[in-house]
Amino acid sequence: FPVTIGGGGYGLLTRIMRDLGFDFYNYDFYVDGILSPKFNLTTRELDNFRFDILCSIEVFEHLTKPLDTFSVMTQNSNLLIIGTQLIPRQIVKPSNRDWPYFQPTTGQHITFASQKGIRKFANKLGFVYQISIDSLHIFSKSKFRWRTRIILKNVVFRRFAMLLIYDLLIKARKSVVK
Repeated sequence: FPVTIGGGGYGLLTRIMRDLGFDFYNYDFYVDGILSPKFNLTTRELDNFRFDILCSIEVFEHLTKPLDTFSVMTQNSNLLIIGTQLIPRQIVKPSNRDWPYFQPTTGQHITFASQKGIRKFANKLGFVYQISIDSLHIFSKSKFRWRTRIILKNVVFRRFAMLLIYDLLIKARKSVVK
């Protein structure tokens, strides 16, 4: 199944996933994916490309206008996975270094979301269902199956499921490699 990553930078994750046999593509508006040169998508290609899963790991917090960026990438995808830390519920201040994710010395992280904020963000993109696991947020335009919801929301089931998921990924990989 085609998978892509937005804000893929130099294409390291795409290269790793392709080396493992997964059908991953790289997209970054600002940087050429020098590590995945044959698998970089242009903005024009995004319009005509259908993605089963759109992965965006450690991208959201680097964007000045994440809604604008993601609206381009999510047009042709029903499943969105975002990896980002959410603002803690307790009040944090960058000057106190209460939350190291701020990174005030480098200025790399410039956009932050709360649980409510990231849900609103996804809803504006057309995603209505969400499951969050630590800093991983999975959004879907259609309802998750009940088994999927139970497995993803329950820590014990999630750990057991990881063993099964590994087997499924290996089977999927073998079908792509052929």
